[in-house]
Amino acid sequence: MGNVFVWASGNGGRRGDSCAADGYASSIYTLSVSSVSEKDTKPWYLEKCASTMVSTYSSGGPSERGIVTTDLNHECTTSHTGTSASAPIAAGIVALLLEANHCPCTTLPLSIRWTSSDYDGRTVVIVLESYKQRMKLETEKTEKETQLEHNLFRKREQLEAELAEASEQDLCERLREAEDELKEVEHRIEAAQRTVDEVESRLEALMNDQRRLETDLESKKYEEKEFTERMQDDQQSLKKMQSKQSQLIKKKEENMKKIRDLGSLPADAFDK
Repeated sequence: MGNVFVWASGNGGRRGDSCAADGYASSIYTLSVSSVSEKDTKPWYLEKCASTMVSTYSSGGPSERGIVTTDLNHECTTSHTGTSASAPIAAGIVALLLEANHCPCTTLPLSIRWTSSDYDGRTVVIVLESYKQRMKLETEKTEKETQLEHNLFRKREQLEAELAEASEQDLCERLREAEDELKEVEHRIEAAQRTVDEVESRLEALMNDQRRLETDLESKKYEEKEFTERMQDDQQSLKKMQSKQSQLIKKKEENMKKIRDLGSLPADAFDK
C-alpha cells in the first residue's frame, strides 16, 4: 500500500470549511490528527473519506473563534480554530507506534489518551522506553524459543537412540514383565477387595448389634421408669402404713393406760 503518512494540522478555516488541507487528509494512506470544536461536538475534518484517527480538543478560550493555535505555516493565530498544541506530538506518537508495532491496534487507545493532555516532554520518552522494552522482550522471547527448540531436538534424538537400541526381543521381554506386574497388581487389588468386603460385613454386623442394643436400652429405660414409679407408689403406701401403725400404737398405749387406771375387775364381773 505504499507509505503511511501521519500528520497533524488545522483546517485553517471556519466551521464547515472541509478542505482538509487540500485533500491530504482524505488519502487512504494518510492518518490525520484533527481537532474538535469548543463544544466538543465533531472533528473539523468532515469529509466522508477522511482518515482522521485521533481528535484533540483545541478549546481553552471562551470563544471557538478566539483560540490560540498553530496554522499550516506554524504561526500562532487567534482568527480561526484548528488542532491543539498537543496534535503534533500525537502524530509523532502514532508514527512511533506504527513503526514499533506491526499491529498498533492494542496500543493506539493509549496514544489517543495521551493526545488529550498537554505536551509536557515526557510522552516521547515513555514511547521510546516502551519501544526499547518491547525490543528487549522480543530478544528474550527469541532466545527462549531457540533454547526450547534445541532442548526438544536433543530429547527427540535421545528417545530415537534409545528406541533404536532396543531390539524386538527386548521389547517382548519388557512386555512380558509388564504383563506379569499387571497380573500381580490385579491379584493385590482382588485381595484388597476381599478385605474390604469382609470389613464391610463386620461393620454391617456391628451396626445391627448396635441397633439391637439401642432397642434393648430403650426397653430397659422404659422398665426402669415403671419400676421407679412403682417404688414411689410403694414408698407412699409405706408412709401411710407407718403413719397408721403409729396411730394404732398410740391408741393402744392410751387404752392400756386407761385399763391400768381402772384397776382390776371383780371376780364376778364376767359372770353377769
